[in-house]
Amino acid sequence: MASTEPVTDHLLALPSQDDSSKRASYIKLGAGNGLLIGLAVVTGFWLLKVIALSRLPVDFPYAGIIINAVFIVAICTLTGWLTSRVNKTWLTLLLWLGTAVIITISLGGMPLIGQNWFIWLTDARFRGLPVYEWPERILWWYFVVGSFLFLFIMLGLALLQDYRLERAQLELKGNGRWSIRTFLILFLPSLLVALGAYAIPDLMHNAAREGLAFAQQGIEGSRSYTGDDLFGYSLETGFNYSALEGVLPEIEGPYTLIPGEMDAAGSSFTAVAHFDNGA
Repeated sequence: MASTEPVTDHLLALPSQDDSSKRASYIKLGAGNGLLIGLAVVTGFWLLKVIALSRLPVDFPYAGIIINAVFIVAICTLTGWLTSRVNKTWLTLLLWLGTAVIITISLGGMPLIGQNWFIWLTDARFRGLPVYEWPERILWWYFVVGSFLFLFIMLGLALLQDYRLERAQLELKGNGRWSIRTFLILFLPSLLVALGAYAIPDLMHNAAREGLAFAQQGIEGSRSYTGDDLFGYSLETGFNYSALEGVLPEIEGPYTLIPGEMDAAGSSFTAVAHFDNGA
């Protein structure tokens, strides 16, 4: 007698629509997690530096920072999306560690490159010239070694990523949108990332920023002094305002500070002040 085998024995279980939507929302949460981490890195490392630069009379010193910020947010979002899509712990750790290393190096080198590009595009006289050079004393791995806390935090979040994303997914609204709890589950750990980014040593731009700030302090301090002993005032304050005593009549009115020259070691910087009165 002929017999037939049950057809169901040879059928593969197909993913249900609910499973597909859950996976899609999980991957979106992963990308969102990466986006928040990228924003945290940018905020932690650059916010105070941008505020300091905004107080200086310098023409748009943010080009390199903007390029670096866009790069960091993009690479973190991509890593978050990719790791949540693959969803393997060992690969998540490896990809986030690699991303963190790339971030630490980019924080040092990319602003220099971006600022050079901006100057080349806006002033043809400097096109192709290394206006901002990578200091000889700085090697790329210095950033990695100096960013131990940041790397440790990034690895910790990578290790807990699956757990955090699953918790965040449980708090999604019925239509798949983020709830406040979903946002907080992903946002609060990113504050640790901001702290780690803040602790990353700034090995590249200290001389330039401090040089411009000192130039502004010298000009403003000497112009605002109303006494007749600028040398004594310099001794009292510990800042050499008397160096500008011979040119005080000429440094009136608005002015713009321009980066002049930085030595190859990156330890000495010259600032140029261009006054609207031609001085």
